Amino acid sequence: MSQAGLAGEWDVPGIRIREWTASTYSVTPVPTAVPAFVCLHEHKTTPHGITGVAGLGGYASVVRHVLAGYFANGGGPCWLVPVPEHSPEAYAQSLPLLKDGNAGVTIIAAPDLQEGAGRAEAQKWLAAHCTGQEWIALLDYPVDDTVLGSHCQYAAVYAPSIVMPSLDGPEQPPVTVPPCGHVAGVMARTDGGRGVHVAPANVPVNAVQALEPDVASDAAQRRLGPHVNCLRWFPDRQTLVWGARTLSTDRYFRHLNVRRLVSHLKIVLRESTGWVIDRPNDDATRDGLGAQVRRFLTEQWLAGALAGDTADDAFRVNCTSTGTKISCAVKVAPLTPAEFVTFSFTQSARV
Repeated sequence: MSQAGLAGEWDVPGIRIREWTASTYSVTPVPTAVPAFVCLHEHKTTPHGITGVAGLGGYASVVRHVLAGYFANGGGPCWLVPVPEHSPEAYAQSLPLLKDGNAGVTIIAAPDLQEGAGRAEAQKWLAAHCTGQEWIALLDYPVDDTVLGSHCQYAAVYAPSIVMPSLDGPEQPPVTVPPCGHVAGVMARTDGGRGVHVAPANVPVNAVQALEPDVASDAAQRRLGPHVNCLRWFPDRQTLVWGARTLSTDRYFRHLNVRRLVSHLKIVLRESTGWVIDRPNDDATRDGLGAQVRRFLTEQWLAGALAGDTADDAFRVNCTSTGTKISCAVKVAPLTPAEFVTFSFTQSARV
């Protein structure tokens, strides 16, 4: 506006009100640990949300107990995906319904997937599906060598099975269940208390009477392989989740918390930057997008999710445009967990 225009507006004393369009866009929070349990059911066909184990008629006893383990370890609202059988064909029909319902799912498990023919194909399909959705497939041991050899960074394997109290009363014998429910609960508890960037490992597991079989030594864990995360019982520390690795051999994405953090960042930015669509492809739009992304990543860095002494060390954001396309290149430096701690010391004789 010209100086003459300003002078014309303000040559008479008084109050002027101007309306400004806000150029600051917020980031929409999204959940980080919402599991969907794919389970057999004869009649149900539609995914449904639950907040407890009541009213689960038609589902197997193992499903009810897996869910009890999930809630006992800090799990919140989750989803059940009923299927007539555990097969890629059944999964392909049921799992897309989660997207239609905006379920916010981030974790998939199949607690009543039995050993035998079809198990490997089902596990491989779940891992591949999670790759396209930015979800994590929690696979229960045992797994086929072809599953382990997939090196999927969106899948994590846990062992052994858990012996837990029966939901039918203390006079009933305990029930043996796969670990996926308990682990999903631990992930939810860790996310809520410390953040998705923290590895869900070296933390206690509730609702455990015993492990079957008991992985009681480092040698026993090694026999399961480097990509199998174990639950271990320690006499002075109870049962702990003792590992948080994916099946990937990539030095970054073999860490479960790194994979989940990067997926979380991608989902949040995708959900929060829709305002750019149909905006003028000009400097103001690109600058606004870049500022929004930088604010969000700065918050993540301050929360301890990203490495670096300064924000510039922790991430880079570069917004460019070509024709009708705006591109935002983001580089981040996630923190990796300290899996191995080495102590060195020297003793010297007194002189």
